[in-house]
Amino acid sequence: MLWRSSMHAIPLSRPPAILRMSGRNVHGLRGDEHYRLDRFWCLNLFQGEGELSIDGEIFPFCSGYAGITWPDADLVYSFRSKTIKTWAHFVPQTGGATVEIPIMQDLGADFDRLRTDLQSVSSLFRAQPERAVARLWDILWRLVPVDAAKSTDEPHRHPTVAGAMAYIDLHLAEPIEVGELAHKIGVSQTH
Repeated sequence: MLWRSSMHAIPLSRPPAILRMSGRNVHGLRGDEHYRLDRFWCLNLFQGEGELSIDGEIFPFCSGYAGITWPDADLVYSFRSKTIKTWAHFVPQTGGATVEIPIMQDLGADFDRLRTDLQSVSSLFRAQPERAVARLWDILWRLVPVDAAKSTDEPHRHPTVAGAMAYIDLHLAEPIEVGELAHKIGVSQTH
């Protein structure tokens, strides 16, 4: 992924509910388009150029970009050319951790694969809604930068506890002695 704009917190600890999806819509044939999405989010994959204004803040996009919008925001799309959008309207489950997701990002070489995946989710949605939900959830997680995938709602952990947890995660299949773990993270067994 190349360019990333500012971030927005999204709850992704549980799968979202899908409201509507489209494998392909053509836009940009008639001036600006104004929207206000009440109570749901939108993922757009763009094939075309323009800019998206969210509550007055401008986010430019080009072919190969993914954009995410949240509920109760005033959206204005200004298209510079005919633009094809593949999109999903969804509602994340509240409660639980949130992660930061870019509002607009260039997917680069990953775009075609993500667009194909989102189109297939759109095709699945009516016949196999549970499977579609799982696949959309995966797509959303793929849009979260690795460095932002750490929960923003997770409590701050003492570095020693964090080190112990990391060591345990890496050695789950092995027996771990308390003394060995303490030695590995640089504390006494009593500590």
